[in-house]
Amino acid sequence: NVFYALLMKGEMLMAQGESGVKKAVGYFAKAVALVPSPGEVLAALEKALPQPAFALLLKEIQSDVKRRTSRYFA
Repeated sequence: NVFYALLMKGEMLMAQGESGVKKAVGYFAKAVALVPSPGEVLAALEKALPQPAFALLLKEIQSDVKRRTSRYFA
């Protein structure tokens, strides 16, 4: 399953410490984008991730939404 593979890759990168956080957040954002109702996934990630990493994840998701919607409303 692609969703779980993305989560696992993100977890592996998070385990590397500071150096892996940004890449890990990218994988988590891709995983969140795959699910039809991301609320539960985000709630779980909020509990599991350090606050700065979760804040970065929210920024990444927001940027992705802006990129996707700008194609339709440009």
